Amino acid sequence: AVKLNGYSIAFVRLSNQHATISADPVNAASGVSGAVAPGEIVAIRGAAVGPQSVRGMSYLHPNLIDTDIAGTRVLFDGQPAALLSASAGEVFAVVPYIVAGHTVTQVQVDYLGDLSDPLSLPVVGTSPALFTLNGSGTGQAAAVDANGFINYELNPAHAGETLRLYATGEGLTNSPFDGVIARATPPHPVAAVTATIGGQSATVIKASGISGLPPGIMEVEVIVPAGVPAGMAEVLVTIGGTSSPAGVTVAVE
Repeated sequence: AVKLNGYSIAFVRLSNQHATISADPVNAASGVSGAVAPGEIVAIRGAAVGPQSVRGMSYLHPNLIDTDIAGTRVLFDGQPAALLSASAGEVFAVVPYIVAGHTVTQVQVDYLGDLSDPLSLPVVGTSPALFTLNGSGTGQAAAVDANGFINYELNPAHAGETLRLYATGEGLTNSPFDGVIARATPPHPVAAVTATIGGQSATVIKASGISGLPPGIMEVEVIVPAGVPAGMAEVLVTIGGTSSPAGVTVAVE
């Protein structure tokens, strides 16, 4: 219950349905299930795992995201995860950094005190994936040029120009604090970051969190290499030896 103007207000379940995780959590960028990495944003789908309507993240204070949204919590080995949104069928959570070094983690969703059955997931050091414009995990990357304009077929990038890509699954950072909003100097991944565009090595200028945004969202700024054929070129980001899934492209001219 919570106190409001001196009165105690209790959460009440409107459904007798048991909180259930229906499938393995998926990377929020790629939609691919499997092993999870510390700091990765994952989507957990199920039944009765949150409020009937979508609720966005809340804050414990201006720089710290809450681990509870309308009575929903996600636990990794008992540790509450920072939550980005919650609804009856889907919760977006940031995998806590405490899973680093583990081989397996136990995941449960707690909605108004009703715990789902534990789900065992393998843990890896990194699990990078690039966000795409259509949200499917394939096709045109969510990328912008140096002027902040979206990269796409009518605004292709040229050799020597920079593109900013957006990813999750970077693993441990130099500031691994759960739920902390990135400040003026955002955290950066501990593991090495490289990239290719059209199969050619692309110089990575920087890879870090984004000031003002939650942990788990990483910006990768790259230089488009020379010699990439005009058209839609596949882009891959590799962190700690693990590459993002194939099928994501940027427009090059």
